[in-house]
Amino acid sequence: EFDPRDYESEGGMMILWDDVKGGKYPWDENYYLPEEERDPDFDIRFKARHATDSASTAGSYATGVKTFTGAFGVDIYEQPVRTIVEKAKMCGKSAGTITSVPMLHAMKAAGVA
Repeated sequence: EFDPRDYESEGGMMILWDDVKGGKYPWDENYYLPEEERDPDFDIRFKARHATDSASTAGSYATGVKTFTGAFGVDIYEQPVRTIVEKAKMCGKSAGTITSVPMLHAMKAAGVA
């Protein structure tokens, strides 16, 4: 059974993830603790350096802002960001995407999500 939380410290299948250095979840309590109270093996910058999945990458492409695996529409600090399509619509412009593949593919969906 796939469990993305158990790569290095528990021998799981998620490439490059270490749940000790990066936390078991994107909202791991160590991200919010003062440095002196964090787990000594925890690396607060690990999430920012971690490679993202296709949806996260597409979201970064559509927003121009770096994110992390499993996230969409937020930056590495989990703050909301807007896509170029959303920004165009806010300016009263028409916006959309043209594709020759299904809209469910990450890159096209990210442009209008």
